[in-house]
Amino acid sequence: IHWAAATLREAARGRPWEILANRMLPGDRAHPLQLVRGKAPAFLAHQREVNKLCIGFQATFGEHLQWASAFDRPFPNTIGGIVMPQPDFTLVIQTATGSQLVFGEHDRGSESLAHFRRAKVERYAELADLPAFCRDTFGFATFRVVVTVVDAVKQKPRARIATLANCAQQSAAQTNMRFELAGITHATPDSLFGSDAESQRQEP
Repeated sequence: IHWAAATLREAARGRPWEILANRMLPGDRAHPLQLVRGKAPAFLAHQREVNKLCIGFQATFGEHLQWASAFDRPFPNTIGGIVMPQPDFTLVIQTATGSQLVFGEHDRGSESLAHFRRAKVERYAELADLPAFCRDTFGFATFRVVVTVVDAVKQKPRARIATLANCAQQSAAQTNMRFELAGITHATPDSLFGSDAESQRQEP
């Protein structure tokens, strides 16, 4: 772990994502997995789906995907007194307008709306109102939030998207979240970034 983290930090040196990489790469927050023989951990299906999404991003964007990670709880609980969100995946992608930071949340239909509002909507909304803090913390003053949905519980992902979007809209701390079917995101990742990403993807 330490060798990999040191290698990635060196690769990020002087790059737009250097601050982000140094913030996210495991250090004293690393912790071993607790596995029980013969029993798949509850988080495994979620992590597998997030990993597939990140592999799809890499396959689509190639070298224009400057950073992609799917770390478990990538940030400290608080930074400078600000309670941090814990994105399921984080991307830095080069578009025609420059490098963009994207935080991703992958929803399988089991999270309560109260927790979604508190741990995601409100925390990202607070960060969006603090561009100077974001620049110091991530190296980017602005970011996007993408929520991908599969709904493994009720098998009604479009209804789940509508419910989550309504929850975000009704929150007193509103933020700009984009909600997408995870399957469509996996099949056509460039749809998340519009024409900017499409033009970058087609470059030789």
